[in-house]
Amino acid sequence: MVQKPHKIVRNIPYLLCLKGYAALWIFSIHLGGPLRTINEFFYWLNDHGKDAIVMFFLLSAFVISKLVLMDKHFSFRSYIIRRFFRIAPVYYLILIVVSVFHYNITDLLYHLLFLNVALIAPKYQSSILGVEWSVPIQFWYYFLIPFITLLFVKRHWIMPITFLGSIVLYFKENIFFVYNGIGSYGWSMQHYFFVYILGIYVAVYIYKYSMKLTNNENIFHILVIVLTLILIGFGIKNTVELLFLFTLVALYIVAIFSKYLNYSPLTNSLIIDASLLGALVWLGYYVSYARLNPILFVTLWSGLLILLLERENHLSKFLFQNNLVGFIGIISFPFYLIHYPLLNLMSKLILFNNMILTILFKFILIIVISAILHYGVEKPVQVFSKRVWG
Repeated sequence: MVQKPHKIVRNIPYLLCLKGYAALWIFSIHLGGPLRTINEFFYWLNDHGKDAIVMFFLLSAFVISKLVLMDKHFSFRSYIIRRFFRIAPVYYLILIVVSVFHYNITDLLYHLLFLNVALIAPKYQSSILGVEWSVPIQFWYYFLIPFITLLFVKRHWIMPITFLGSIVLYFKENIFFVYNGIGSYGWSMQHYFFVYILGIYVAVYIYKYSMKLTNNENIFHILVIVLTLILIGFGIKNTVELLFLFTLVALYIVAIFSKYLNYSPLTNSLIIDASLLGALVWLGYYVSYARLNPILFVTLWSGLLILLLERENHLSKFLFQNNLVGFIGIISFPFYLIHYPLLNLMSKLILFNNMILTILFKFILIIVISAILHYGVEKPVQVFSKRVWG
């Protein structure tokens, strides 16, 4: 029996684990004080938890692009309906329940219509759950991702132009609009355009071109990466940060040319293992010391990670085929929506004298409620929408 594309893509363990790690990273920053007191590394790791939303956006673009590319009978209407039912039911339920505690019909309506965005209703962007500003960004990009994906496939020379243009657009904050409100430009669709473009770029490269590109064409893509890092590097004055920036070039080159390795399977795997370890060390450096632009660098790092994890290796099996982290990835959407309001609700409660027990209790409670929402609401609705709309 042939599996449908959406089932094949969503069951890839490393994608679930990446979502799980991103959810845990976001949880860490909203958990606050306890992690910051362990040591300096955990202080900075906790502080950068806000950057993990980038991974969710990039993974969304990557997965949807792969679905579009793998579905030979792609229907935009069915796709949009499924996407709506992917997020709306559990999102609406949580919004309505939490709104009971501070009822505002105007606020709720903006949320239900996904209009709590920077240019329309900035004061309502995260006024109910505290983290929902990202949901309408995700929702409206659902409409763009398939068209950009198909454009890249049919006119692949547009890919690097769009990619480099998206970086320029990222730096030109007020080129089209003036952003106001709590999140301002940082919570706008323009701010994350670069993230979505890279996610689509990686998906198209892996699916459409990775087994067909000649060496010259691969060199062309590497030149795009070099230009990208040079473009970003203009804003960096620190020599050490520049050195780490350009190590990304080497890691991307290994990821792109890894399919040409003609060594034994063990040697090939060890080369990818070493590159993956280098990527993880780079993240450790970024978290601990660097003051690099978070959106740009976490985006580039996440794209690199996907390229490396597409290849068979030992390290990915240990870190990115973990059942517990993968489970958190499965329930990551309700986990993301409820963790902040629940942490606020429990913040004034001294549950245990031991800090670790308190953190564990909060974490397990959020996991349990997220699982109930996923298996009781999210999954049944998704199954129903697939059955009705394909």
